[in-house]
Amino acid sequence: MGEISNISLKQSPLTGKKLPAAAGVLAALASLIDRTVLLEEEAATHFRQDPALALALLATAKPGGATLHMQELLQRLGTRLVALSVLATPRVPIHLAPLHLNLWRDSLRVAHLARQLAERVHYADPEAAWFAGLFHNLPEFAALADAPMPGLDGLDAYGFLADAVRHCRAPLARLKSAHPLTRLNQAATALGTRENGFDHVDVRAALASLGVDAGEGARLVQTADFYVQDTLLRYGADATPTGAVPAARDELLEIYARQSMAAQTRHLFDEASDENAALEALTRVMMSALGTNKLALLRANQAAGTFEILPKLAPPSLAQLPLRLDDAQSFLCRASDGEAAYWSQEQTEEFPVGDAQFARLLNAQSMLAIFVPGSPSHVLVAGDPAAGWQTDAGWSVFLTEWSHSLAGQVAAADSQTVPFEQVRHVVHEVANPLTIMRNYVNLLSSRLGNDASAQRDLKIISDEIERATTILRSLSPAPPATQTSIQNESQEPVAINQTVSEIVRMALGTLFAPNRINVQIDLDPSIPPLHLNRDKLKQILLNLTKNAVEAMPQGGRLIFSTRLEVGDNDSRVAIHVQDSGPGLPEAVQARLFEPQPSTKGSEHAGLGLAISRSLARALEGDIQCQSSPAGTVFTILLPAGGQLFVPGKTAVPG
Repeated sequence: MGEISNISLKQSPLTGKKLPAAAGVLAALASLIDRTVLLEEEAATHFRQDPALALALLATAKPGGATLHMQELLQRLGTRLVALSVLATPRVPIHLAPLHLNLWRDSLRVAHLARQLAERVHYADPEAAWFAGLFHNLPEFAALADAPMPGLDGLDAYGFLADAVRHCRAPLARLKSAHPLTRLNQAATALGTRENGFDHVDVRAALASLGVDAGEGARLVQTADFYVQDTLLRYGADATPTGAVPAARDELLEIYARQSMAAQTRHLFDEASDENAALEALTRVMMSALGTNKLALLRANQAAGTFEILPKLAPPSLAQLPLRLDDAQSFLCRASDGEAAYWSQEQTEEFPVGDAQFARLLNAQSMLAIFVPGSPSHVLVAGDPAAGWQTDAGWSVFLTEWSHSLAGQVAAADSQTVPFEQVRHVVHEVANPLTIMRNYVNLLSSRLGNDASAQRDLKIISDEIERATTILRSLSPAPPATQTSIQNESQEPVAINQTVSEIVRMALGTLFAPNRINVQIDLDPSIPPLHLNRDKLKQILLNLTKNAVEAMPQGGRLIFSTRLEVGDNDSRVAIHVQDSGPGLPEAVQARLFEPQPSTKGSEHAGLGLAISRSLARALEGDIQCQSSPAGTVFTILLPAGGQLFVPGKTAVPG
């Protein structure tokens, strides 16, 4: 986990906040991070007690005067950044613990005094006074960690918090005309860092400038000391002034370590683009946790009754074994019941022969099988796991985070699912006007007689009505389980050039002319007919045509071209749709074929390109895009012989 953790930290915006934090405070915060809803009020209390953590959170939020209140900042940032704030803050090393304890005690005492003084003089922002006092000895914390002094500028609107820390030890005579926060923090620092500070003449003068006498100053110090003692005890530190090493709190440190792993793992799973990427992330972290690179991830295929070998995540040689789901004695099946199963050479007689063959192909003397929840479920097999895996909680933390990530994906998917009855209703209602349109087309056709041009246009309209009807019929009123598969859809020899020409002719009067689009076609006559679903190809071409026109609102040039590309082992047909628009922003290109909300208006669903790629892959092809400020070209690739390689898919014979 170390390498993954370091990479994540280097990418974190919190990198550079090198001041160490008290282990007890880190552990207390870590115990909150894994909850479904972060308890902001409790977390805010913990953040406020430690200078390093408070500074990390304030700097991450960059309030700029909006607020210095921890709870509001936590609500604004959310659990994710809060977790990173905790994780990116290093724990105080044991050998520095006595020095850190003294600094921490002073920072808490001065913070409490500054807030009391602020309340005593009715200063408008006691929270700012607290942080000014908490940060009064930041240079000493920085020196302790051998780190540069962190900047405080920009944490509040006018920079008075930074001034209050910068001038906290300046003589009173220099501060008579300074901002009240600066004078408050100077008095609190002098009172809290000197022994019997209220007896010193200059401290009395500083207090008097705030309307506080020496007796009241002594009472404020006594109250602050009670608060400091209680706070240090709460976080497991030795509150005595001896400077002894704080007692080890193994349980708290273990919580911190577990939550650190959890936060990092959650980050990896959340950033995964799809299930395969998430499974690869799971395999990487499990490899680290179990101390082995002999891993195999298997998927339970209930329909086939076997475990499937996942490409890149298991040795291909394992596919030689049947790996049956009904072999109850197998260590794989034992793990699929939810409990980890362990196999070793010494226990060979207790397991089926197939398990020993699995170990030989994995080149392992022992194996650990772990159930990975999901739909479908998986089993992860680790060969020769590191000693002590039974007590190492790392891998169980990863699986817990995997389950949380999976639950979040399911919830997100469910939130976007249209109820089945609603689909039936829409299909029924849309089918009615299509029937009326078809009848009127037939009526117009009979009236227009032998007008060839009109009949050709009506034929286009009729074909498109039929295509829309076919699409609606694919949303069968029967439950999804009875839907017709892609393999059973009608296919026919399709003349590619003729189909492109039909799309251009159909769009001339409806899309191109009204939008001042100059259209050119360049068709390769050597392209043979392809056996595929013609309606799917037309839908792809229409989607790309509409997108191209919308990319040129002031008019432009649109080029349709086809090419037969012949390779050594295969050949393919490339259909290019090239516009002269301004090109696509990089952010759009990165997620071009993902379903997402459209920015084009309410009549656009933001699904056109995602649907187009899905249709292209249903035709055993793919869609590619190249874009620059000079324009964008989408290319439909279709197999014309041999096989077409599509990333993420198994090549299929053309």
